[in-house]
Parts: sequence; C-alpha cells; structure tokens
Amino acid sequence: KCFSTYSYNETFALVCAVLFLAHPIHSEVVNNIKCRDELLALLFGLLAIFNLVKYFEIKNFKYLIFCAVFLFLALYSKLTSAVFVVLVPLVLFFFSKIKKKQVFFVFFGLAACFILFSQSKHLLLSEKKVRVFFHFENPLYTEHLSFFAKLLFALKSVGVYIKLLFFPYPLRFYYGSDMIPTNLNVFDVEIILALLFFLAGGYYCYRTKNKIAFFGLLFFGISISPLTNFIQPVAGIVGERLCFTSSIGFVIFVTSILFSFYKKQPVQVNLQLFTKKPMAYLSVILVLFLFYTWNRNNVWKDEMTLFEHDAPFLEKSAGANNLLANKYFDMLYAPNSTYSKKELVDKCLHHYGLAI
Repeated sequence: KCFSTYSYNETFALVCAVLFLAHPIHSEVVNNIKCRDELLALLFGLLAIFNLVKYFEIKNFKYLIFCAVFLFLALYSKLTSAVFVVLVPLVLFFFSKIKKKQVFFVFFGLAACFILFSQSKHLLLSEKKVRVFFHFENPLYTEHLSFFAKLLFALKSVGVYIKLLFFPYPLRFYYGSDMIPTNLNVFDVEIILALLFFLAGGYYCYRTKNKIAFFGLLFFGISISPLTNFIQPVAGIVGERLCFTSSIGFVIFVTSILFSFYKKQPVQVNLQLFTKKPMAYLSVILVLFLFYTWNRNNVWKDEMTLFEHDAPFLEKSAGANNLLANKYFDMLYAPNSTYSKKELVDKCLHHYGLAI
C-alpha cells in the first residue's frame, strides 16, 4: 500500500513478507502463549497504519475512527505498541503526499490517544501491582549504573538483537542476568556491531539516497529504542519476542539494499524472482531459516524439551537455570521414567548452583 507508486511494489512486499515469515527469531512469539500480546500489538498497530493511509487516500472519516480504535487495542494489548504513535506519522511522512503539517497533526492526535490510554489504564490491573521484578531478571532493577555504563548496556542490548537478526543462532527461551554483564567496555563485540550497523546504514542511505532503506532503518531504530534498557529495565534484558515489530524495519532495510543490486527492478511475481541473482543468494538463506524455524518449533513442544535444549547456551542465565532446576525438583515428587531420583538430585544441584 505504501509503495503503490513504485513499479516493483508487489515483488518488494512479497520478499519482505517471506523473509519475515521464515525468520527463526519469530519462533518464540508464535510458540509461546505468553507472547499473544506481541501478536495482537503488532496486528492492531499495522491495522492503525493501514486505516490512516486509507483515510488520506479516499478521505472517509470512518477510517480515522478505525485508526484510533486499533491504536487503543494495540496499547491495551501491550504498552510497547506506543511506538506506533511515532511509526504511523513516519509512514505518512515517507509515503503519502499530504502536507508536512498534516503529519504533525496526526502525531499530536495519536499522542492524545496515548495520553487518554495512560489516564485510563489504572482502571485495569497494573503489572506493577501483581509482580515484583528481581535482579536475576535484569541487574538494572537493583544496580544503579552511570549514564555512560547504561548507554553501553543499551548498545549491547541492541547489538544482541542485530546479531540475532543477521545470524539467529543460538536462540534461547530466556536471557536475564548474567547473560549481559553490567561492566562493559566500548570494545565489546555487540556494542561495535550496533554502532557499525547504524553508522554504516545511515552512511549508505545518505550516499545512495535510498529512501526505502532509510525508512526501514528508522523504523527499526524507533521500534527497538524502548527495549534497549536505557529508558527503563526490561524483564529478561533482551528477548527474541521483543524485536517482533522492529524486525519489520530490519527486513525492509535489507530487502531495499538487495533490490538496489538489480539493474532493472523485478516487477513480476514468479518463481524466477527467487531463483535468479541477486535474490538467489537470499533464497539459500531463506531455506536455512525455514529449516531452523521448523526445528525450533519442535523444541517448543513443552517446557522440558525447551529448557533442556537451551540449557547448554544458558550457563550464565540465573533465571533460566532456576526455572530448569525447579522443573527437576518437581519431578522428584512426580512419577517419571525419564530420570532416576539420583539423576534428578544431581541436576537440581547443578542448575541451582549455576543460578546462585
């Protein structure tokens, strides 16, 4: 809808959709029932964008109402969907022909909706009233870092997301303390990766004047910013489910760069789109992604298959080891044919020890 003025809008949209669909990082948000809030927040947020674009296309007031309704539904699904207050005007700024001052009016209107939501959410149960956050979920709940240390921690968090978007292995069901230490320095790999990604991405957009790539980069940066632990701590520090919305911007950014290698943009949706260069290279990655996603879905069969599969990659996670140790402890008092009592005791001691 946004790229309707581009001749290759259908092929571009298809490639973005397939890459988003195949990416293994989305396996958690689909398999974990707790992530239904993420699914609904993104769905309603995209519907808010769609209806506002529709309003400026045919000027029917009902689409403004639909936009507001879907924004409220997104906010009540999960607070992180507040990024759509910025993302909706961003889409209009890049892809609509309306005046710039109208974009500001849209932003203020959406901001008013967010304020109304903020004033009304106390009518429902608040998470802070029913949950206490602990150090093992995120060290920032109990440690007070300097501004510079918190900035490094935020860059590290973004770097982890970027690394998983480019190379989604290994995936883990939980992170938390001490997966990301608080005593970081500027030479940390993920910090350097985060800086390089935004600096190189920004320079590429500036030199090539690639409008769509710049949009994707901004979309990713804006939607990931509340989840960097800089504004407030995030339970678990990072989580694959948390970059569900921001991955759309990443996918658009990567696809736009890939399309720039075409001498003539592909406009036909057919099999050749994925079998000829340069898309053929992406097709190989897509096959690997689909295979890993299929395998990851099987890992999410139940708690024990998930916990035991990810345990070797979670030796530094206090929260994950505590969860696994609790499961083994429960098995001591339940009939099971998987492990002997001694094996369960040993496993309990091992994982409680790691957690402590």
